[in-house]
Amino acid sequence: MKQAITTQKVNCQDCHRCVRSCPVKAIGIESGHASVVLDKCILCGKCVVECPQQAKQVENQLDIVKQALSDGRKVAFSIAPSFVAAFQNLSFGQLRTILKGFGGCAVEETAVGAAAVSEIYASLLESADYPVISCCCPVVTRLVEKYYPDLTRNLAPVVSPMIAHGRILKEKLGSDVFVVFIGPCIAKIAEGRDDDVAGSIDAVLTFEHLQSWLSDTSAIKQNIPEDNDALDTPGPSRFFPITGGILKSFTDHDETDTDVITVHGIQNCMEVFECLSQWEISPRFVEALACDGGCIGGPGIPSTSGTPVRRARVVNFARQSADENLNYFV
Repeated sequence: MKQAITTQKVNCQDCHRCVRSCPVKAIGIESGHASVVLDKCILCGKCVVECPQQAKQVENQLDIVKQALSDGRKVAFSIAPSFVAAFQNLSFGQLRTILKGFGGCAVEETAVGAAAVSEIYASLLESADYPVISCCCPVVTRLVEKYYPDLTRNLAPVVSPMIAHGRILKEKLGSDVFVVFIGPCIAKIAEGRDDDVAGSIDAVLTFEHLQSWLSDTSAIKQNIPEDNDALDTPGPSRFFPITGGILKSFTDHDETDTDVITVHGIQNCMEVFECLSQWEISPRFVEALACDGGCIGGPGIPSTSGTPVRRARVVNFARQSADENLNYFV
């Protein structure tokens, strides 16, 4: 199976920063070069971020997307709501204009899929008689499956917003539509190939891949017109990219409520899972996101802004109602 993260050995300078930064010790050394050990890797992307020589390379499916467009296929784009944390001076309406100009037939927020997923989580929160672990984050899912297999049964029986939105788009636009997800997460590249959700997503790009595409085509210009026609995005589901955002999309979470836990960052997630495995805690629901601050800390975000700034952008964007002007500038 193709790996989402590979090593360009010629660039690897034997600095071992990736070895030290990997939270699950999934980096092996062979002939002086550091490579990802696929069976251990959870695709958090820390090695990619830490490598000073860019020896760790992320699979880029942009050529696949361009080929689909060139072939005249119906191509629909699903954009993660964390895009406002990645692109400071580009509104969603302008991004729609650009991607439709590339040949896309539809451009929607993945928050549409998140809204559908939220309904299931709300039901689980009320009815489950065991601790439910959210599985919107593919890194968390891989972490549980590989390192806490006894908790696999606790993973929520629901697909991620990416998969849900892919299925919604194919139902609405036809099974032949080519769905492209664009977001901040490297693990989504592998999730799109998982056998149990095969056919839901046809390609995955990170925001860095998108930025490169936009730069190469000189698509980012001044006065890009807004395309906000027929947008249908429930505001609360736009909170998904931040810590506590899943819960906020369907409930008023009290942070002092020990029945519900929100956790972000891999080490913090591992601590919670260890406590769950030892039966030291028994919450009804655990919202777990692997990246610091949530998806806004993803390895595929090109923004240099700090986490508080990224969070503020997402929160402000999420608070806008679906029928308001979607301009967003900070």
